[in-house]
Amino acid sequence: LREPFTASGGTGVIQAASTGSALMGGHSGLVPSVFSQTFSISRYSVEAANSKAAIRNAKLAKLDSIAEKIYDLPLFFNMAVCSQWPEPCGTSDSYFLDGLATDAMSLWLSIGKYQVSPGADLSKKIKVLLTNTNKKWETGYYIDQVTMHFNTSFNKGIEPGAFLWLPYYNKQPIHSPQIFEEYMDEDEINQLIKPIPGTNMTTAILKGTTLDNPAFSIKAGQSVEILLMNVNVNIESLIASPELIDELMDPMTNMATSIAANQELLTRVNEFINGTEKEPEHDTSEVTKLVPMSLIFAVSFVLNLIVF
Repeated sequence: LREPFTASGGTGVIQAASTGSALMGGHSGLVPSVFSQTFSISRYSVEAANSKAAIRNAKLAKLDSIAEKIYDLPLFFNMAVCSQWPEPCGTSDSYFLDGLATDAMSLWLSIGKYQVSPGADLSKKIKVLLTNTNKKWETGYYIDQVTMHFNTSFNKGIEPGAFLWLPYYNKQPIHSPQIFEEYMDEDEINQLIKPIPGTNMTTAILKGTTLDNPAFSIKAGQSVEILLMNVNVNIESLIASPELIDELMDPMTNMATSIAANQELLTRVNEFINGTEKEPEHDTSEVTKLVPMSLIFAVSFVLNLIVF
């Protein structure tokens, strides 16, 4: 396969954004293998349902009819982004689908990139400010996308970097993003969650030690601390018209301003960076960094990686 975007002059901001925004890419007829996998899950849910044969068969026939129409519908073709966009794809090119492995879970990518960078020091502790722009904090998808970085119940027996399939999380298998050796499940992470009074926001401090994950260039033995900041607010991401932009501009601005101006959140961020939380476990005598309260928001996760 050709390197992505070589035909279009390299990866720019627009190309990077497009690869992380192909939300409906699994419904594109240009990627028939993924298309079939996507609809096979819907088909299985109908087949496994406890319903009368006539009803089940009618639903399957309707689903198959919808799949056939979508498969040939040009409107859906470009929902999978050509790896040479805006140039057309050739036989040696591929397609990007949803940016699940980048914009939703950039923690392992960022740590892996640091570890293979020139001058990386694995003896130093990494501190991560991880902003989770989630709708809510609840069982399943919203919690699992954090605990999957650890040894947990649903990645038991799966080597870090090997294929992990959680149908409720993604319709296609992903490389297991486990990068920490410690165990963390839903009950344990919930015990760490601390609310910020007067807001929907919560925080938690997570600690782990990296293990080898070749899929993401993660090397074992580095200590990592994470300040997880859950927004717990519905942030619209499908804003596809001038009318919607006008409608959502003020509410989104007010939300971002209220978060950025929250003094308790600022205090927790500075205490985390400076190592002055209630029970610091490391020497912070030479750490005097202060973090300005200028948080950035994206579809799911935003992080800042700081190496001490």
